[in-house]
Amino acid sequence: MFNNHAGKDFIDQLKFMADQGFRGVEDNGLLERPAVEQDRIGKTLEQLGMTMGVFVIDGGDNWKTSLTTGKQEFKDVFLKTCKASVEAAKRANAKWATVVPGFFDRKMSMGLQTANVVDALRRGAEILEPSGLVMVLEPLSDTPELFLRTSDQSYEICKAVKSPSCKILYDILPHAT
Repeated sequence: MFNNHAGKDFIDQLKFMADQGFRGVEDNGLLERPAVEQDRIGKTLEQLGMTMGVFVIDGGDNWKTSLTTGKQEFKDVFLKTCKASVEAAKRANAKWATVVPGFFDRKMSMGLQTANVVDALRRGAEILEPSGLVMVLEPLSDTPELFLRTSDQSYEICKAVKSPSCKILYDILPHAT
């Protein structure tokens, strides 16, 4: 985000952010970074007194019909990514990771899709919970194809998952008048 001010190196960008008064950073690409870089990020954040905000648990299926289907192949990718996320979180001192359950399936009832998502998230929470990593569900009402679109739907799913490792990330934007 700060390439033009601090260069392409993310560590230099973190130092620039700290100099500008930022105390946290969201790194949606954390899982794509090599482990060595994740370690450097964690150490740099600690030295700068900054916090790793959310990163994204994304095995490549977030922006297509996936967890809603109940298909094992999508659950397997999600669970594998949860395991990788635990390790990345340890390296970067992260506590929260965003989960996007993918697009909804127009051919399947919303109730069945909800049950499929709850099942996948429960299994993911079992992986995250021992480490203290919390998945945060982010309803994105600006993308109509996504399954998770409202705060009440997110609340319903979190209640059904029944885990301290499943919460809501609720970005509130002011309504333009």
